[in-house]
This record gives sequence, C-alpha cells and structure tokens, in this order.
Amino acid sequence: MEGNLPALPPAEVNLRDYLDVLRRRKAIMLQTFVVVLAVGILTTLLSRPVYEASAKLLVVASPPQVQMITQDNPLSQILSQTQPDSVATQIEVLQSAPFLERAHKLADENHHGGPRRDDHQDESIRVAVVENTNVIRITTQSRDPEYAAALANAIVEEHSRETQQISGEQVTTAFEWVKNQTATAKAKLEKSEFELARFKRTHRTEDLQRQQDAKKQAYLDLQEKTREADYLLSAARKRQTELEDELRQTRPELTQTVYESNPEFARLQGRIAAQEEKVEELSGQFADTSQTVMDAKAALRALRNQLKNTDRRLEDTSPRPNPLADALQAKIAETASEVRGIEAQKAHLDAELLTLRGPVESAGGWETELMARQRERDNAEKQWLSLEDKRRDLEIRAQAHPRMNRLVEGASRPLDPVRPKKAANIMLSIALATCLGLAMAFLQEYLDDRINSPEDADRTAHLPLLGHVPVIPASEPTVVTNLPARSHVAEAYRTLRSSIGFAAVDGELKTLMVTSPSKGEGKTVTSLNLAIAMALDGKKVILVDADLRRPSVHKQLKLPQGPGLTDVLVGQKQP
Repeated sequence: MEGNLPALPPAEVNLRDYLDVLRRRKAIMLQTFVVVLAVGILTTLLSRPVYEASAKLLVVASPPQVQMITQDNPLSQILSQTQPDSVATQIEVLQSAPFLERAHKLADENHHGGPRRDDHQDESIRVAVVENTNVIRITTQSRDPEYAAALANAIVEEHSRETQQISGEQVTTAFEWVKNQTATAKAKLEKSEFELARFKRTHRTEDLQRQQDAKKQAYLDLQEKTREADYLLSAARKRQTELEDELRQTRPELTQTVYESNPEFARLQGRIAAQEEKVEELSGQFADTSQTVMDAKAALRALRNQLKNTDRRLEDTSPRPNPLADALQAKIAETASEVRGIEAQKAHLDAELLTLRGPVESAGGWETELMARQRERDNAEKQWLSLEDKRRDLEIRAQAHPRMNRLVEGASRPLDPVRPKKAANIMLSIALATCLGLAMAFLQEYLDDRINSPEDADRTAHLPLLGHVPVIPASEPTVVTNLPARSHVAEAYRTLRSSIGFAAVDGELKTLMVTSPSKGEGKTVTSLNLAIAMALDGKKVILVDADLRRPSVHKQLKLPQGPGLTDVLVGQKQP
C-alpha cells in the first residue's frame, strides 16, 4: 500500500494479556505442574516416616558465686566443685559426643538387648532449656518410634547416673580434706588459748586491763560528750545565723494608719442636738414665720453643714516600731548567750580529753602483746568454726546423697510421625508446581519470538488483520483457479480481497505491495492468488514481480521471463 506505515502504538500490558499468555502456553504450564506435583507426591510417599519423642529433666542450677581460689587454700576449689553446674553447662554436657555415645549404647541395650550393628545417622537429638525454668527438654527423632523414646529416656538416665557419681566423689573428697583441716585448726586454737592464758597469769593483766578499760571508757565518754557539744554548738550557730538573716530582711519600723474618733465631730453632734431642742421649743412659743424661729432654724442648718464637712475619724500615719524585729533581736541575743555557754563547755571538755589522751593512747608492751595473742586466738577460732561448719555440711551431703537432677516427664512411644507431613508437603508441592508452571509459561513466552498465528501478528505488529491464508499442501495446486471454488484456500483469498476493499472505503486503492522478511514464505503465491481474486471481481489488475534476484511469478503462470521490470526501468521497453 502506498504511503508510510503508521507508527506502532506503545505496548500496554494488562491482566487480559497475562491471561492470554497462560491460555496460549497452557500446554507447558500443565506439563510442568504435573511433573513437579508428581515428584513432590512421590517424594512424600516414598519418604520413610520419622518419629519424635521428648523427655524433661529438672536440674539444680547453682546461683552466681564470687569465690577466692588460691593455691594456699584448695578448700575453695573442692567446695566449688560440690556446687551444681549451671543449666547452660549441663546442656553442653548433654550435647557432647562422648556423652551421646554412652547414651546410644544404653538405649541400644534397653531397646535391643545388646549393641546395634547399624549406625545412628537416622537419629537426631535436640537439647534446649524451657524458657524461664531450670527444666531441660531432650527431643529425639528416629525412624523407629520405640527407639526414639528409648534414646530420650537413656539420655536422662545416663545424665542422672553420671551426675550422682560425680557429686558423690566430689563430696567424699571434700569431706576428707575438710576433716583433716578441721583437726589441724582445732589443735591450733587449743595452742593459742593455752598461750594466751599463760601470758595473762604471768603478767597479771586482769588488774591492768581493768584500769586501762576504765580510762578508755572515760576517754570514750568524753569523746561522746565532745561530739555532742560540737553538734549543739553547730546547731546554735546555724540558728543564730538564720535569725540574723531574717532580721536583716525585716523592716525595723512599720508605717501603719491608725484611725481615732474626732472630738470635734462629737461636739458638733451635741450642739446640733441642743439646737434641735431649742428650735422645737421656739416653734411651740412662736409662729414658724417669726424671725426668732427662722434664726434658730438657720443656725441649725449651719451646724448640720459644718457636721457634714467634719470627718468622723482622724488618721494617724506616723511610723511605729516593728514588734517582729524586736522579737528577733531578743532571740538573737538569747541564741548568742547559748553559743557562748556551749563554747565554754566544749573548751572544758577538750581540756579533759587532752589530759586523758596520753595515758589511753600510750599502751604498754604487755598490752600490745596481749592484743596480738588475742587476735591470734580469735583468728584460730574463726578458722576452726568455719571449717567445722563446712565439715558438718559435707557430712550431711555425703549421708543424704543429694540429687542434682530429677526426671520431670519421661518419653513415651510416639504414635504419629513428625515427618513427612503429607498434607503439608502435598500442599507445598501444589503451590510449587503452580509457581513453576506459571514461570515456565512466561519463560517460554519470553524466549519464543516466532509468529505462529494471526493473533501473534496482531499482538506483535499492533496493526489491523486483513486476512488469514492457510498453507497450501505440496500435493495441491497453488493457483486458486486450479482449486475447487468452495475450497478453504480460495475462500481465504476472497476474504482477503474483501478485507482490502473494506479497508479502502475512504479512497480508491490502486497499489498493493506483498513482501516478507525472508524467502520461501509465500509472497509469490499470495500476490498471484490475490491478483486473480481481484481480477475475478471485475477489477483491472497488473501483477508486477519485483523480486529481481529470483523471480517466480512467470513460472507459476507459465509465461516467458522477459521482458521484465528491469527492462522497463532502464528504458529498454515501454510499459
């Protein structure tokens, strides 16, 4: 068709496009789904079941301790070994290879009556602590449900046996060592007591000690009184300072308004009362219009006006002494007197304390040696008492045979396997098969760049589809005039002719070009049959074979090859 081809519109991908991809690639999607699902189901069905059993063990955990371990005192090392290990330490012991080997042997003996010949590759063991407890959960897995329970119980049994054995050996060793050390410490204590008693008899230290104790007690009493006087003096000085600060912030005088009765106001009230009596008396003797009565009333009005202009009370705003300041000054004077008294008392106590300090602090040689012998005796007694307590404690432990662990819950034979979980595995296989099927469908769509149907051409080129011409088998003729009128090939070319006519309703179509990207795709057959179909419709048609390398239209029409298009183009022939 003449003119430039329209530009391809931008591709818009929507849900319908994805569904169309799944529709076209449903074969590979279904194949992948079936294969993956079959592999998952077969793997699940062919997997040998694995059973799980668990037992719970309560262990005694030692609290955190700070111990001084030295080479000179191995008691701390031995006694520290008698304490139970922490839960984390016992978990590490339970997971160690030698311990698990012994547990496997014990489980083989309990379960099979003797050692097993096969290895333990199918078994798995998990040891974990129950959160916020001292309980350890031992979980075992095996293809044999009875052996799974036997192995869990064997681990608990072996741990109890070893713990009891180690605890007994440690307690026995510690008890013997402490027993010997206790005897040595007791002999040392008896010797220090004998030496102390002999020293006291030789130097008669009891009388000297009583005198020295009396001096010390008097010295201590004076010290206590001195400290009390220091405290009282400090408190009194602090109180005096606070009162002085308060006095500085207090005003010495106060300006206070005092109201007093005005004597002039009372005198005017008396004169008005007397004048009113006089007016009343004159009104009874004379007429109201008489000059005497009128003069009396005028005098009364004058007195009343004077009363209105006179204040009832008089204000006195002169400054007055502040009683609070006077009280503070009195308290300050009293406190100052108290401070002077306490200072005098403290000076007297300091003098007495200085007098007694010399005899008390200058202890004689006998007293120094006595104190040394007493310290030696006290240290020996403390050491003996400490060792005696440890000896009694270890003796009780050795007799009681304390257990460092206890079975909380034994393992029982599991009824259902934990693996494989058939329902979950099948659901997972379905999900995986679906995902892989979808992935294969979209992968094939991405890798396949061929055009296999009219829909592919429409989707790829984004141009209107005019017709669909089927492939003509090699056994049939390629020209439509040689085909039956009702054949699907002839009908396809007539449909193509009609579509081209409908596409050119806006203007007359005079030129058509038939081409393809490569050879052998049917350009010659399509152009020839389309020209025949148009000619049969009554149109004048000129068919030009523009393939200058390998023209073949003349072969289909059984016509001579020349003159051709090249002859016309170079001017050798006229069209």
